[in-house]
Amino acid sequence: MAEKISSRVLVEQIQQLLVLQDLGQVGVHELLVEKIDRLKFAVQTPWETLWETRFRMLDPICKRIAMEMGVFDVISRAGGAPTSVDDIAKETEQEKEVIGKRKSDLPLSRPLNSRAERHSEDNAVTELLVSEEGVAAEKYFYDFLFPIGANVIDCMHVHGLKPCSSDDGKTPFEYTFGSRIFEYLQKPNGAEAKQNFDALMRGRRHGAPIQWFETFPASTLLINDISCKPVNGESKTREDDVILVDVAGGQGHDILAFAKTIDHMEGQLVLQDLDITLSQIKADQKRLLQGKGIQLQPYDFFTPQPIQGAHFYFFRDICHDWHDEEARAILQQTARAMTPWYSRMLIEDHVVDVQNAHHRPAASDMLMMLVLSGRERTLPEWQDLISSVGLEIVKVWPSKRGHQSVIEVWKNAVE
Repeated sequence: MAEKISSRVLVEQIQQLLVLQDLGQVGVHELLVEKIDRLKFAVQTPWETLWETRFRMLDPICKRIAMEMGVFDVISRAGGAPTSVDDIAKETEQEKEVIGKRKSDLPLSRPLNSRAERHSEDNAVTELLVSEEGVAAEKYFYDFLFPIGANVIDCMHVHGLKPCSSDDGKTPFEYTFGSRIFEYLQKPNGAEAKQNFDALMRGRRHGAPIQWFETFPASTLLINDISCKPVNGESKTREDDVILVDVAGGQGHDILAFAKTIDHMEGQLVLQDLDITLSQIKADQKRLLQGKGIQLQPYDFFTPQPIQGAHFYFFRDICHDWHDEEARAILQQTARAMTPWYSRMLIEDHVVDVQNAHHRPAASDMLMMLVLSGRERTLPEWQDLISSVGLEIVKVWPSKRGHQSVIEVWKNAVE
């Protein structure tokens, strides 16, 4: 009886949230999806729940097979027209029986709309799957996580399940691929994986439901804060000011989006990353960056930060890739370059709820441990990390539930 009441309450809440979503209320969509997930769990039997999770791991296998066959490309090229199994088999040079099975095996991720018998048409999910970023994401997760998953139990018995590398043990990624991920990505045999990684990061930035500078009021603070600020005892003009340094900013999509919001302001914008990453920026993207006056600077964040006294140092998806000791070393290099009470470090990352954590950051925490030797952090863990490099959290600017927050940090004393 209690479960039925709980389900009815959830249904009522979902109906109310649907009304609010139709009215355009901010933040409702994420809560609505969460309530729908809870409703499904509430009405399922334990047996149904367990078997669904067991079979769910087959979904990425089916997607990866269909992607390698070219099934999604064929359906996408049809431009919304229904595509038959015969047509797909002919274009992909695959057996009709195999194509039919792979299409019918794809209901969980819903990448296709089924129409007449043995016919399908594309939808918004299909279009994501055939994009460069979508292909890269599927390959990255499948090609890394399935081998790791096959080895993780052996790794645990041999080395223990370690959150970071140590002299007496290896992480699951190291055990499977022979080196840590960022070392692997710079090897010749990791070139394709490196391209997939960069495209995945680019796609995440494009698909973000809200930009970091919408969560954090960067433009407003710039108007209030940027003037002739003394740096190392010398006066600087607005034109000399470095407004933002995007540390390990990939191929520049975050800093480019931010640049479009501050066209009326003087000051410099700098994109930093490893030379191998900057060298892979496509010509069109490089022209856009140059058109906004964004400087490209090769930089390894384990070395001293070359730009002193910038207003903002932006770190997105950096700290969660590393365990505390390494994250501390990264932040320390930039902390030393910050001007007290003026420079701010902006960290866009998950701040995991201590209780009732959303499934996305919780899953990301597991992903970080398996692949990157990193971790997602709660607010107390962030406070410990930030204070250990002589900095202080000013404010945590929360985004939509389940998404990343912006942690505003400054240095409140001269070293």
